[in-house]
Amino acid sequence: MKKLVEKGMEEGASGFSTGLVYPPNVFSSTHELIELCKSVAKYDGCFVVHMRNESFKIDEAIEEMFEVARKSGIRLHLSHFKIIGERNRHFYPVILRKIEEAREEGLEVTFDQYPYTAASTVLHSILPPWMHDGGNEKMIERLKSSEIRKEIEKELNEGTTFENWVYNVGWKNIIVSSVGSEDNKELEGKSLKEIAKIRNKEPIDSTCDLLVEEEGDVTMVTYWGKEEDITEAMKSPYHIVGSDSIFGGKPHPRLYGTHPRILGRYVREERVLRLEEAIHHMTGAPAQLLRLENRGLLRKDYWADVVVFDPNSVRDTATFEDPVQDPVGIESVIVNGKVCIEDGKAISFEGDGRVLFNI
Repeated sequence: MKKLVEKGMEEGASGFSTGLVYPPNVFSSTHELIELCKSVAKYDGCFVVHMRNESFKIDEAIEEMFEVARKSGIRLHLSHFKIIGERNRHFYPVILRKIEEAREEGLEVTFDQYPYTAASTVLHSILPPWMHDGGNEKMIERLKSSEIRKEIEKELNEGTTFENWVYNVGWKNIIVSSVGSEDNKELEGKSLKEIAKIRNKEPIDSTCDLLVEEEGDVTMVTYWGKEEDITEAMKSPYHIVGSDSIFGGKPHPRLYGTHPRILGRYVREERVLRLEEAIHHMTGAPAQLLRLENRGLLRKDYWADVVVFDPNSVRDTATFEDPVQDPVGIESVIVNGKVCIEDGKAISFEGDGRVLFNI
């Protein structure tokens, strides 16, 4: 694995990324992560990670990431930072303080965040990790068993050994955002609690049935937190704006609205960030994280990647109810010196972008 990582870095990758709540990554040990990150650190790469827990065990999860950074020498970036569930909100100042302390210690730590109090990912990630052993086919087979469903339900109601969405936010706050087939399209936009009522079943059975019917191809939106918590995190100098988007069905509005929402709501209306701070969090900071040369700033001899917008009108229009909506107030977009959007409309675009790094 280390040889494969080094080969990837030599071929142009900027770092190593993993999601420690998803199979098979959920089964990775701390030692394994340290060893893989050593191979990335040799090339000054970064470690971009969805931590093992973002709720009741986030304190332990971030300490694990700091240990990986210390023992490997890698630069650490925490993906889509949040703390799931109102019962866990008290961890916000604790974790932000820990990031400050890690920086003072000499670790290069940053994080990204989308400006919404709801997340989005695949629905089967609500299941206990053991359900994924053997891949999607085995998971579907297990979901058909009434006895296994009882085990799943008990763990979802009580379990604190994994990232437990049902325990943290409840069935009513988990919304189906897309399904793979046409058969269940009418369920997009409805909560798991609503779907259970429609099907006249318990939530565990209607949810398992849906996953079986769609062969696991279902995404979700989950309401997890409070506005004041994300604004506090947004003020951190180590914050980077990230959209973390998934296409398909009725997606999370962050797919269309993340950056203009920052500029409209959190800069112009709420004054959480100054305009220049917000722009740096969107441009210079991610370029620094990925060590992109001659990008991320408006400077002579840099690549001309430019977004022209009106700070008095730019805003998002995408909502959870109607997410596929373009923002307003963005006039032009220039990629490598070539105009691809003018007067708010896409014009002839003939591949003026370039590969910045390999994934």
